[in-house]
Amino acid sequence: MSIRILLFGTPSVVRDGVTTALPRERGSQLLVLLAHRRGAVARPELAALLWPEHETKLALTNLRKALFRLQERPWGAALEVLPGTVRLDADTDVADFEAAVQTGRHADALALRRGEWLQGFDDDVNEPWTAWLHFERDRLRAAWRAVALEHLAGEGANPAECIALASRLLEVDPLDEAALRVLMERLSHSGQSARARQVYREFTARMADELGLSPGAQLQALHDELGAASVAPSAAALPSPSLAGFIGRSGERRHIAELLARDDVRLVCLTGPGGMGKTRLSRCVLHDLAPAHGGDAAFVPLEDLLSMQDVATRIARELGLVLQGRAPPLEQLAVALRDRATLLVLDNFEQLVDEAPQLGTLLAACPRLKLLVTSR
Repeated sequence: MSIRILLFGTPSVVRDGVTTALPRERGSQLLVLLAHRRGAVARPELAALLWPEHETKLALTNLRKALFRLQERPWGAALEVLPGTVRLDADTDVADFEAAVQTGRHADALALRRGEWLQGFDDDVNEPWTAWLHFERDRLRAAWRAVALEHLAGEGANPAECIALASRLLEVDPLDEAALRVLMERLSHSGQSARARQVYREFTARMADELGLSPGAQLQALHDELGAASVAPSAAALPSPSLAGFIGRSGERRHIAELLARDDVRLVCLTGPGGMGKTRLSRCVLHDLAPAHGGDAAFVPLEDLLSMQDVATRIARELGLVLQGRAPPLEQLAVALRDRATLLVLDNFEQLVDEAPQLGTLLAACPRLKLLVTSR
């Protein structure tokens, strides 16, 4: 008997062609955790993640009870329960998604993501579970976004499907400028310039309302190319960057900008736990300083990346650069930025900390480059 666990969207079990949605309970949390980890997991780790409110002995007792109940389910035979570890022998849609991403099968990867990862399995009263869920959800969402943008940049894709995919990207992150740019381009190419201008106006209003910012220079230029400069509000008419949502942090914003404006400061790193607003703060600083860099600035999300070569490729994409040739992407990027006064925000660098020395190499090769890095 083989089973398959669906982790995108509402978590479900597929057995003998029948799909059964998992109830939102502790046993289901245990099942999806084991499915996602794909290997043996130590019992103390499982107990601490699922029953953090109890002492170790009681948490381990609760784990034994949950495992006993799971083994009684129709898919219980897929559990491998050993004295010190537990493993689930099951295929998952997430494993297939990540394999498709690694092998460049964009269409397959996009088709596998049916919805948000572990949709409906949030547990706000369990802090360890919530932290794990948010980290993995952000990582998978970033991987999906990267694949979606690469797919949208390809030739021959169905226009209607591209418009739908770009719209989905904006639904997930309503402030995603890259997604908006692709959506506007696809709408324009399909003869829907009026709608392209409308989504731009909606985005502009949303960004001003939530962040007190205006869209970047590239988006404004694209809008102008559509012949709607007189329809959309100009940058001068938009409110200047406000501190909405940053009460008590205006000093940090100003201090970071002052540091990056200094000739002897090339890199500033914002560190702290998830949820404290590092990403939002870095976006505001980027907006503040972009004019001083002639608009040569970009926000680069890194949640799904594991090497500096991947980072270099992502930076090039966000800056609209094309890397060609046999040289490693980081070397090509250094050549492209050597004479440019570029400002980059590298967001979520924590899983790349061992690669940090290569940032020094890049800065040495590009004397006018400035980096603002966020990391847990």
